[in-house]
Amino acid sequence: IPIHHSLPGAPSVLYIDYNGMVIQNTIWNEDFDEPIWNAVAYSLDADLTTFSAAEKTAMSLIWSRMAEDFAPFNIDVTTEEPATFGPTVGRYLATRSTDAD
Repeated sequence: IPIHHSLPGAPSVLYIDYNGMVIQNTIWNEDFDEPIWNAVAYSLDADLTTFSAAEKTAMSLIWSRMAEDFAPFNIDVTTEEPATFGPTVGRYLATRSTDAD
């Protein structure tokens, strides 16, 4: 995954997550009546195990557009996973609207 930061050192961070994840114990799970949601990695093709050159290019373009949207604010939009998550760190999960199951 290409590593990008829009404002390194900013007090707030928005992490763009392209890797997918298991989502559980959230309001999303309750709203969709899904105790566990296996969100797949970002993909433009059927290969969910690796990122193609086209996917990496798209990731950089997505980051660029999101960084531009958040530029007026003191927020680092990044593709690098933060060491910790807390009240000033948000996650945007770039995935399909269907789960891995």
